[in-house]
Amino acid sequence: MTRKISNTIFSLDFMQIEAVSGKLVPAEYEIYFCDNKLNFVSNIQTMLANKTGKPQERAIKLRFTLKNIHFDENAVYYLKIADKETSAIIEQMEFSVRVAFVNHSDF
Repeated sequence: MTRKISNTIFSLDFMQIEAVSGKLVPAEYEIYFCDNKLNFVSNIQTMLANKTGKPQERAIKLRFTLKNIHFDENAVYYLKIADKETSAIIEQMEFSVRVAFVNHSDF
């Protein structure tokens, strides 16, 4: 499933599936967007999965800002979730970027 981004600043919701308890320990992840050459095209957000409460209490909203670059509407971009300690990619999702206006000035 391809997801679409149409703004340079946007938020995504993440869900910590299981609560931290007993053998389930907290984890820290870095989440970012990159192109097919692994160039970063957004800021990097850090997510700490350390919640112990009910499912609705384990929702985490992160705000991303795309870089001020040209985005190819036909290209595939990737949301990557990496373990902060090991840098191992935990999950990768495809996105398309169709931003109507990107400010290319250096103000």
